[in-house]
Amino acid sequence: MENERDNKENNIWRDSQKKDFINQIKYLIVFALGFTIAFSWRQTIFDITQGLVKLIIDIKSSTLLSILTSSFITIISVIIIWLVVKYLD
Repeated sequence: MENERDNKENNIWRDSQKKDFINQIKYLIVFALGFTIAFSWRQTIFDITQGLVKLIIDIKSSTLLSILTSSFITIISVIIIWLVVKYLD
């Protein structure tokens, strides 16, 4: 009787581990594909944002323009992350 109960507990534990493992693999695949998508759009987003920054501020230095564009993208991203964390908690 006790042996049967131990077997059931072990099966439940193995099933739980299997589900956790499958979930982790699923998240890994989603993360990898999301990173690939983000990487492929990186230059497009940078170019569009750089055009916007050029409209707002007249800058001649390409280095300064690149720094301001990267800063703008970072600030917008941090705000979006903050909003997601705050409202999806």
